[in-house]
Amino acid sequence: MPCYLDKRFCNQPCANTDCSRNFNDDVMAHARAWWGSDGEPPIDFSDMRTDECGFVPVSGR
Repeated sequence: MPCYLDKRFCNQPCANTDCSRNFNDDVMAHARAWWGSDGEPPIDFSDMRTDECGFVPVSGR
């Protein structure tokens, strides 16, 4: 089955919005628009935190 943008998003709460793997409300809105009204869109997730990704913990979590 295809997933949104054919790529994997990071499932960790991260404040680095410049990261192309950051999953946020805007990404979800675009995914829902792409998928239509057939339920929730297929989105691939994984823990992608590395020293190179620029992971920034979300404060308060």
